[in-house]
Formats: sequence, C-alpha cells, structure tokens
Amino acid sequence: MHAHDWKDCRTKDRIMDYTSVFSKNTFSDYCANLRPFTGRMLFLMFLIFLSLMLYQNLFAQEKNIKPSIKDEREGMIQKEGEETKDGSKDINNITQPDSTKNSKEDNENNIENIETEKVTIENGQTEDKDFEREKKLADRIEKIIDYGTHKERKRAINNILLIKNVELKDKLEKKLIDTIRDEIDSDVKVKAITVAGELELAMAIPELQDSLNDESEDVQIAAVYAIKKIGDQSTKQSLILKFKEQSLDNNSILIEALIDTLGEFNAVELREYAIKAIEDDNTTKDIRELLVLFLGNIGSIESKDFLIKLLKDEEEEKGIRAFAANSIARLGIREAAGDIDEIVKQIESYSYKKKKRYYNLYIYCIAALAKIGDEKAIPRLINSLRSDSSIVRLRAINLIKELNDSRAIDILKYKMKHDPSPRVQSSAKKALEELGVIIDNKKREVKEMGQEEENISMPSEKEPNE
Repeated sequence: MHAHDWKDCRTKDRIMDYTSVFSKNTFSDYCANLRPFTGRMLFLMFLIFLSLMLYQNLFAQEKNIKPSIKDEREGMIQKEGEETKDGSKDINNITQPDSTKNSKEDNENNIENIETEKVTIENGQTEDKDFEREKKLADRIEKIIDYGTHKERKRAINNILLIKNVELKDKLEKKLIDTIRDEIDSDVKVKAITVAGELELAMAIPELQDSLNDESEDVQIAAVYAIKKIGDQSTKQSLILKFKEQSLDNNSILIEALIDTLGEFNAVELREYAIKAIEDDNTTKDIRELLVLFLGNIGSIESKDFLIKLLKDEEEEKGIRAFAANSIARLGIREAAGDIDEIVKQIESYSYKKKKRYYNLYIYCIAALAKIGDEKAIPRLINSLRSDSSIVRLRAINLIKELNDSRAIDILKYKMKHDPSPRVQSSAKKALEELGVIIDNKKREVKEMGQEEENISMPSEKEPNE
C-alpha cells in the first residue's frame, strides 16, 4: 500500500470516529450542556434591554420637563416669523439677533421660565401628597367615630380641626352634626359640640338648640358656648327661655354661660328681668354680680339710674358696687363721674385698716373715672401699684393693661424688675408687652404704643373679692 493511501485511510477512520460520536450520546450531552448557557445569555440580554428602555423613558420625561434652550429659541423664532401673502409663516424673513447680550438675556429668560414650570410641577405634586394625606386622615377619623372607644372617638372628633381640604371637611362636618344629634355618650357629645363651636358651624344650630334641653348639664353648657362662638342671634329667644327656667338661688356654670352669651348678644329684652333678679334677696351674690355686669354689656342706657343707685348704696355688697361702677363706665354715663369721685375720696379718707377692705371698689371706681375721661384717674391707679397688698398691685396692673395708658410704663418697668412678688413681676412684664414695650435683658424701649385714653377699654371678667 502506498503512503498516501495509508493517510487517506487514517483520515477516513477519524471522520468515521467523529461521525459515530456525534451521531450517538455525545451530541445529546453537548446540547444539554449548551441549554443552561443559552438561558443565561437570554436572561442577560433581557436585563440589558429593560435597562435601555427605562433609561429611554427617563430621558424622554426629563426632556419634556426641561426643553433645551436651543429648542426653546427655535420655537420662539418660528413664532416670530412674518406671515407671507398667502398667510403662511416665512421663517427666512426673521431677523436673527446679532447682539450676544440680547441672546444671553433671552437664554436667562428661558431658564427662568423653565424653573418656574418646574416649581409649578413640584407644587402640584406637593398638593397631591397633602390631599392624599388628609384623605387618609379623614377616612380614619370617620371610622374611629363610628367604631372606636369613647376616648378614641373624642380624639378623632378633635382632629377634624386639622382637615383643611374643603370637600373632606364638609363631609366630616356632616358627620359631626350627626354625632351631636344621635350620640348617647355625654362626653363624646360635649366634644362634638365644642368642635362645632370652634369650626363656627352654623349648620349645627338646630342640633345645638336641641342640646339646650339635653339631660346632661355639661352638654347644655357646651351648647350655650358653641352658640356664642358661632354668634347666631336667631337663638336669642331660646337662650332667654332657658335662662328664665333656672333657679337663681344656686350658683351654676350653666347660668354663668347663659348670662355671658346673652350679654354678648345684647339681649336688652332681659333687662327688666335682670334688675328684678338683682333686687331679689334669694338671688346668690355671684349671680347678682354677673347680672350687674350684664347690664353694662347689653348697652342699655335705661339701666343708668339703677346702676348709680347700686353704686351709692353703702349697705350694698362692695363687689356689687364695684361692678356697678364698671357697667356705668361701659355705658359711658358721664354724669355719674361726680358720684364716683365722691366715693373715691371717701375711701381715701379711711384709715389704712378700713381702706384695705375697700381696695376692690376703689380700683374699679378709678378705672371707671379713667374710662369716662377724668384726668386724675390714672395717677390714682398708678399710686395703687405702691400698695403693700400684692393683690391690690395685681388688680391695678390688670386695670392699667386694660386702660392701655403709657403713663404707667416707668412704674411697670420697676415692678417687673424689683417687686417683691414674683406674680406681680410677671404681670407687669405682660402688661408692658401688651403696651407695646420691647422686653429685653440688655435693652428696653417703647416700640409702639396702643390707643390713647379715649379708646381705653374696661375689664369685663368678674374677679374674686378680697
């Protein structure tokens, strides 16, 4: 056999060997090994494709929010093109700006517009987030009112005040009215009524009027103050009837609330009834004092003679006389100035021990004179700040604060720093702040003064007697 024949046989044998290998088990094993590798490659290609798609979307969004200055400029140029005779725009006729300064200004304006648009978008997104947050809170409040414990329900009702969205707030206000009407638990009902007053919810007036006859006195009191807060004058007759039902021989918070609210509503219809109650010996001292203040609050000058009579009656309670002076000043009865001045001089003539018992009447008479316009009243009131009684000094400071007179600033500064009573020091500091005085550890100066003497106001709240 020749050598080349031998080589051909070797090659044919190898080909036969490889063919036999691939034709049997080895080919299937090769495919089996190739399959996982192909799966990995396909998964990797899918991840790359997904990343490219996400990047393209993000780039497109950014391009929509922030158009390039070049695109903005080209849009402006196209809009500025002159119209041709057939009505179409001729961009070629536009005169391009030659000045670099003008181009720079245009670019700055475009950037400002883009930033403004960005801020607008961000504000819109913030508003959406706020609405979603409030909606979740409103839904939570509604569910708790229906299904929560009484403690949770009261807290949820109070949280209605946090809702600002009008639509959500309207829905919760209707829920609040339903609670006032149908609630069994008195504490929850009181909370609902109080929140209705804080919201000045006029829609709740019918339910509040019904609550005036609730079995719980706490509910009745809450309803009276809520009506006062809302300021609905249509409820005046209901309040008057409720007041006339009360027994005035015992003190009660409900009676105090009714007198206060009716005074705010200027219920002059109740004047004669109030005078008779004051003259009645069975009426408690506290209620009589409240009714004397009521006569001043309703602004009825017809009470003048009765109030002057109370003031001058030395057999009358000193607290009653003091509040009579207060009401006289509120009504601006100037002809009573002489009578008030006589009482002041009489008290000043008393011995120290006796004068001490009349300090409350003395201070209120001086405050009344100041309101009426007596120039000697303020120096007398300032002199009361020198009293040995801290109670007298406190009352004098409160009245000076109400009178809003700048002549007391120097002595109030002294009292703020050196008065032996910490309470007087604190009260003097508050009075100075309300008078417009800047309080600083290093520097004190008058920043802004309030109104002058003709605009001073009188104390309206009842103070305890000595």
